[in-house]
Amino acid sequence: MPSWVARTVVVSLPTCTERRDRINRYLPQHGVFDYEFFDASGPSSTEVDRLYIQGKVLSFPPCFRCGQLTCGNDTCNNVLIPPQVANVVTFRRLWAEIAARNEITLVMEDDIVLHDYSAAVFARLDKLVESGELILGQGHCGLIRLGWALGDEHSGEMPFKLSSEVRMSNPMYIITPEFAATLLTGNEEVTTTSDITLHRNAPLRGQAVTVFPPIASDLSWSTGEIDSTIHPKPKRTAYLQTYGNKDEAQAHAEKVRDHRSHIFYRPLLITGHPRSGTGFAADICRQAGLDVGHETDGRHGVSSWMMAAGAEKNPWFAHPVARSRRTFHSDLVVHTVRDPLTALPSILREDRYAPKSFAFRRKYIKESMGVDLADSPTAADSACLSLCLWTEMIDAPDHFIRIEDGASQLVLFLHKSGLPVDRTVKLNLHAVNADKHYKRVRYPLPVVSEETWSELATQTKSLLKQYCERFGYNLPIGV
Repeated sequence: MPSWVARTVVVSLPTCTERRDRINRYLPQHGVFDYEFFDASGPSSTEVDRLYIQGKVLSFPPCFRCGQLTCGNDTCNNVLIPPQVANVVTFRRLWAEIAARNEITLVMEDDIVLHDYSAAVFARLDKLVESGELILGQGHCGLIRLGWALGDEHSGEMPFKLSSEVRMSNPMYIITPEFAATLLTGNEEVTTTSDITLHRNAPLRGQAVTVFPPIASDLSWSTGEIDSTIHPKPKRTAYLQTYGNKDEAQAHAEKVRDHRSHIFYRPLLITGHPRSGTGFAADICRQAGLDVGHETDGRHGVSSWMMAAGAEKNPWFAHPVARSRRTFHSDLVVHTVRDPLTALPSILREDRYAPKSFAFRRKYIKESMGVDLADSPTAADSACLSLCLWTEMIDAPDHFIRIEDGASQLVLFLHKSGLPVDRTVKLNLHAVNADKHYKRVRYPLPVVSEETWSELATQTKSLLKQYCERFGYNLPIGV
């Protein structure tokens, strides 16, 4: 490494032990002994969740790259996904550390490949820095791009040069502390990927140079030898077909197809608290001629209580569309609500016999609202808090439907919104999923007495009053 580089870091998830083992074997073979790992953030990290919960991740549509709705096809995947947001979080932490330590730093990713002419290129860089032809620091060059996806440019026969041409050089670059500091200005919003920020958007004229020939490439994007931790790549499928086995290659091909279709745009999203009518609302939509899935995909939309939260992955889904609010986008949001008097027994049964449902709501209510359902003095108090706070998490819906009397209003709203509903259909207002089974067992609804309502905590009673006032329900006797 050049003598003017004070530090070399390898960005790597702590859980990627195979990648780290490879680096520990690989870099010394290329004369790199003095390096350290920088622990990357994962897509399920608290910081990533916080950015989604606080609405600081740019939503789709439009595409964060080109500003278009579909980028020319129906499976446009140019929405920011949790692994990309985690990558941004990681590099922001790294840039902050580089700025604080005030050290010129060489950054590598953990699937790096160094080409055999790298020493010669570094020698040419050394001469330019020593002679003053390449000046690093404030008001001068702050970023040196050294490697990107494998291509024709990776050739030792290519003449050495410095260029202003932009290359997405996350696999390997050198950065000054001054330039790192400039990357941290502004707000926390995540509006694009780390490579676009670093290499395309941030540098001003003269602040970045690209070295030709590039001395590094990667194993995930370029060859598929290593699976990507962000986007599954077709090259990985091809690699497995050549060097692996058919079953593994087929599984990865399905992973690629799923990934390409994990960004979904549908006209309609219906959500609410569990046991509060998302299944009923989906059924009304279908009766009126719309293809709306309940916890699954429909051509016109999805109805799912889990979509109220910005989770990376929902506990249950019958189709990737319903997997996550983070990757699902709609024009309209309909919020289903239910009378607490009839909702509470169903929620109590849900909380007792569907622990994943309770755990999911507890996690996102705590992160978003700062209240831990587990701290409630009684199960009824917890269930009531869940109903009220989950409802508050559904930010600015376009319409709400009271499942007791709002079916025809829902059809009218969807018609006025331009969806192709049949307003002449006679709606069958039968209960949907009322006789719910838990692991094939039907449990009776618990009895909620006047005393149960009166024993709710003061804060819970206050939230319940707000809920009833907002949606036009009578307060249960005892509150």
